[in-house]
Amino acid sequence: MMQETRSPRRPRASLLAALLLVLGACESSGSAGPCPEPGSCGESPIGSWTRMPCGTFSSFIYTESVTSGGQTTTTTCVLNLDDVDIVTTGSLDVEAGGRYVLVSRASGTWSGLVEPGCVEPLGTTCAELSVFDNQGATGCAETAEGCRCDGAYDRNDDSTGDWQIGSGSISFTSDDDNSTVSGSYCSDGIFLRIGDGDAKRLYRAK
Repeated sequence: MMQETRSPRRPRASLLAALLLVLGACESSGSAGPCPEPGSCGESPIGSWTRMPCGTFSSFIYTESVTSGGQTTTTTCVLNLDDVDIVTTGSLDVEAGGRYVLVSRASGTWSGLVEPGCVEPLGTTCAELSVFDNQGATGCAETAEGCRCDGAYDRNDDSTGDWQIGSGSISFTSDDDNSTVSGSYCSDGIFLRIGDGDAKRLYRAK
């Protein structure tokens, strides 16, 4: 689930999104199959890690907030993906001095159906729907199934900043915009998992 919350024409969200769920990719196990996970927890996350490309995106979510006359109206549109070939690769360096370096690239094609009832509140039509352009939408059209959109996803999400751990969680604060994201982590020294469920990212020690 890729979730983007913004007012119209606001720049895209933090680059930390590639690390956790924030810019939200909702990932589920894809054609690449499940990744090996840490056999136990308790080891330090410090080290150089390679992202394992074994998940795929399941949906994109666009949320638009408009404030007028002191009142804020929020409109959400969900695109559920049913044909996805997006692969995420990259690396994560967690340094002993409290710094991190994230390099992430996700690319590939996708196709999916927009949930019924979310196009009209955005003041547009299926054919003119543009809210998923940031995810590489190449066009949308009405079909017998509903409003179907296709796209080619291609994004580099690199960031640097500070990290810290506490109570089984790890947090990353980006130099780019000083935003912080947190999630659980587990490491056995060979594999590193950040986040849980659909939000998890899996890495292998280099």
